[in-house]
Amino acid sequence: MKRIPPALVVLFLLFLPAMERSVAQETQKKMPPLPWASIGDGVQVLRLWETEGGPKWPQIAILRLPVKEYREFLKHPVDYLNGHKVYSLEYPAKKVILCKTNHPAPPSSECIVSLFHTPDSTSSVSASCNVEF
Repeated sequence: MKRIPPALVVLFLLFLPAMERSVAQETQKKMPPLPWASIGDGVQVLRLWETEGGPKWPQIAILRLPVKEYREFLKHPVDYLNGHKVYSLEYPAKKVILCKTNHPAPPSSECIVSLFHTPDSTSSVSASCNVEF
């Protein structure tokens, strides 16, 4: 039985990360733009369960909100999510758990709210303001 020369193994291992990187870069280039949907005054939602390859459950959504809308969301998150139809009528928000929120300083900043929605209609929320796109 012939043995593989150690130099060949070393060369293979040296070029392996470069091959993986180029495959990842090709995949990244072919991705279509994200399907943000407008659902209100300056409010956009990205519903990952509606995207190709996105998880169906739990339903994960990302909201882009102006500061004014973010403050409205914080006052009554369940009403806000259902009023803006973030989730389907079959699985409306019933309970919202605010995990991390912050209060933006400049009124011109934008806030990102990530939502993790389970089949029992509980949503976990984490938010960040002063984001840049």
